[in-house]
Amino acid sequence: MESEFRFFNFYFERGECMKKFRFIGIIALAAMMLFAFLACSSPTGGDTGPGPKTARTVTYSGVSGTTQVKLEITENLNPTSKGTTYEAQPEDSYTLTFDENEKVSTGTVTDVSSDGVVLTLQPSVSGAAAFEATVTGSNLSKIDGTIT
Repeated sequence: MESEFRFFNFYFERGECMKKFRFIGIIALAAMMLFAFLACSSPTGGDTGPGPKTARTVTYSGVSGTTQVKLEITENLNPTSKGTTYEAQPEDSYTLTFDENEKVSTGTVTDVSSDGVVLTLQPSVSGAAAFEATVTGSNLSKIDGTIT
């Protein structure tokens, strides 16, 4: 028993035990930092995680007489798209649907008023004139122009 005690005493005197504990502590600290960095995918917080970003959409709906109208704006995935909430922006795409796909117009958002209420939409049909859609909240309240 005394020889075992001498061994441990010798072991502690040389500082070998403290060196091992220090090494284990450094490894544990490095592992914690690694996990912390892996948990944060973006320093700004706007990114939803690793992998490809999916386009967000916003949908406005309304009624014209007995016709159901739905305007869906889909985000253009460009480097300037930021934020956690999505609102229509120039260069986003749109799909305007009447009566469950009876008539569909597609194209690009070319302008958004400063208050975000009036959207200028350019149909993808060659030579077609742009038209405006007025939105409030999730309601499509007015469309001005010829829809193609």
